[in-house]
Amino acid sequence: MNAKELIERYQAGERDFSGIDLSGIDFDEINPSLDNIINLSNANFSGANLSNANFSYIAFVNTNFTNANLTGANLTYVILSNSILENTNLSRTTIYADGLSDAFLRGANFYQAIIKNWFWDDIEDIWKLNNFAYLWRAKLERANLSNVNLSSAYLEYANLLQANLNNANLDKARLNGANLIGADLSGASLNDAVLTGLIYSSETIFLEGTDLSKAYLAAPGVNLSNIDPERYGFPEYFSWHGAKLYNANLRGAKLLWSNFENVNLSGADLREADIRITNFRNANLSGAILSGSLKHTDLRGANLTGANLSQADLGKALYSPETVFPPDTDLSKAYCICQGSNLINADFRGIHLDNIDLSEADLKNANFEAATLKNCNFSNANLSNANLMLADISYSNFQRANLNKVRFCRQLIQNCNFKGASFRGVDMYRGIYENNDYTGADFSQSLLEETSFDGSILNNTKWEKANLYELYDVKLFRYSENFENISFKRAVLSNKQLAYLSEKGIDVSDTLYVSDEEFINP
Repeated sequence: MNAKELIERYQAGERDFSGIDLSGIDFDEINPSLDNIINLSNANFSGANLSNANFSYIAFVNTNFTNANLTGANLTYVILSNSILENTNLSRTTIYADGLSDAFLRGANFYQAIIKNWFWDDIEDIWKLNNFAYLWRAKLERANLSNVNLSSAYLEYANLLQANLNNANLDKARLNGANLIGADLSGASLNDAVLTGLIYSSETIFLEGTDLSKAYLAAPGVNLSNIDPERYGFPEYFSWHGAKLYNANLRGAKLLWSNFENVNLSGADLREADIRITNFRNANLSGAILSGSLKHTDLRGANLTGANLSQADLGKALYSPETVFPPDTDLSKAYCICQGSNLINADFRGIHLDNIDLSEADLKNANFEAATLKNCNFSNANLSNANLMLADISYSNFQRANLNKVRFCRQLIQNCNFKGASFRGVDMYRGIYENNDYTGADFSQSLLEETSFDGSILNNTKWEKANLYELYDVKLFRYSENFENISFKRAVLSNKQLAYLSEKGIDVSDTLYVSDEEFINP
């Protein structure tokens, strides 16, 4: 198969190319460029042979390369945002990529690869190429980066758990906050590298004489009392994944926002530690001592058998049915994150709750302002009068949810399932609600000033008494042909909107309309 045939099959709707042999495929024959970037996003190339392929100017957003062979491939000027490159062979590849730090790179083999940062400069409005790798918060657990030139690389807060960095060039690299537990840096050059706040273990191998005075040793029984990661950057990005901290002294430590998911903290002393908004999901806290506020501390799936919580305030702490607490623990003010939970008036402001299941939950008046809620399940939930201002709810399921009088504000909401949801009385001022499925949704009495529904499915929706007069575009739903059987009974529309809808064959006989210079509230 050549490049032209691959593109034709992709454009015809094919996405599964797993196991295919495309070794040596060359996209230069179709002249891709900055003005002609080829889109192969959401494709599946798992297990494919892509060795020595020429993939210049390709968008691989959300593309699956698990176990694929890309040895010697040319990946210059590609977009890899949210792609999966787990256990992918990238040895001796040339990678000039945008979004590599967002990709899933666990177990990937970068042996002798050349990695540079290609990015969009919002200020100058152009694409640029930096002569270093940008791997901020990259997921590089167990990756092979041996003999790779990472000089001046941005590896801040990267997960390099058990990574192989043997003989890598890390001169002037920024490794502050990186997780190097169990990593092999034997032979690695670290001249002028920033090691402040990095996390390592007794199994981590450094060259003799490496200055680790500002790094954190994660080991059983270690004394980390009064540590303050905030001095070194952003504590919300510190991940202790893979650490063994049983019987550790963390008394008085400032651990706000830190991530201890799956970490063994049994017997640890956390008295007076600031563990608000800290992630202890599935952590072992048996026999640990906790005190002070646990507001928004995530204890879902955690084991607190025998823990001392006598001085702990569990108000607004998060837990799940799988969390094991000591007998008689007072959870009356904590939040159970599960199906059908009663969370009326709950406060979730600003916290990360991706992938949760709150289907059929009662979330009336809940406050999710600025929360991260990607890929969540809110189907059949009651969110009436909830605050979702500035919340990121992308890819979430709100099928048949009650969203009446929910508060949105100038936000981007995309790729959600709103089938059968009710938006009655919602103010959707200046929102961009694109590529969502609103089939059967009810927008009656809603206000849609300067609002856009680009690419969304709006079949069988109701807009009775809705004010659509100042929608962002005269063409009511730009780029979307999916608006059959819509009801606009007594909706407020402009003359131009009426003309456009009439052209589409939509019944607008029972609408309130005004001239384009006037405005009416229904």
